Amino acid sequence: MTLPFVPPAGSSTPGFQPVSLRARLRADTRAAHDRLDALLSGADLSHRLGLAQFLHAQKHGFDCLALLSDPADPPQTAPVVTALRASLRSDLDFLGLGRGEGDLVAAADQIDAPTETAKKSSVQWNLLASVAVDYMVLGSGLGAAVLRKRWLRASDPSLHGAGGFLTAERSVDDWKALVIRLDSLPGTGAGADRAVADAARIFGFFSDGWEDFDRTKASEVAQTGIGLR
Repeated sequence: MTLPFVPPAGSSTPGFQPVSLRARLRADTRAAHDRLDALLSGADLSHRLGLAQFLHAQKHGFDCLALLSDPADPPQTAPVVTALRASLRSDLDFLGLGRGEGDLVAAADQIDAPTETAKKSSVQWNLLASVAVDYMVLGSGLGAAVLRKRWLRASDPSLHGAGGFLTAERSVDDWKALVIRLDSLPGTGAGADRAVADAARIFGFFSDGWEDFDRTKASEVAQTGIGLR
């Protein structure tokens, strides 16, 4: 198959517009993004089991972000990741699904000893480009606002005690600033290729967390009642 010619950034080809990193992220992660959206669209956040599976998927994903962030290229959203992971631990503990399977990072947040679960989820032990982490963390805040409305419709009001993650504030201004930055960065080159590949991997972490959820075991635990340790 003959691939279409794409002039390099800065080309003098008439009518050519260089592709930005933002455009590449949107286009080249579409399949991974759509897969995750399709999974999460089935989450019934108004019922305990659906909420538990959703929170488990989020925790798996954010644990991977903490585990695989590059100390030499730290994401600006590292404090947000730390705060969201704490909220997720609290929410799952409230539902009786605290520490146990799928808890990828130890309580002290040690990252020097990756678990087998994390290795399997991340495919390769490669650290993540900071821009890919920021893109996912800040972008997911927009979707969380929509999901929060579904969670608030829960017929069981006690589920509102597991809303730390869904009610956590994520800066819209920071997202807008990131969009401007991504629009200014080239979508070609090794750095862009790495960012796009890492962003797709990150979507996969959250999808893996959804599919990793043991519904049978979780159902047995969740049915025992809110607040079970």
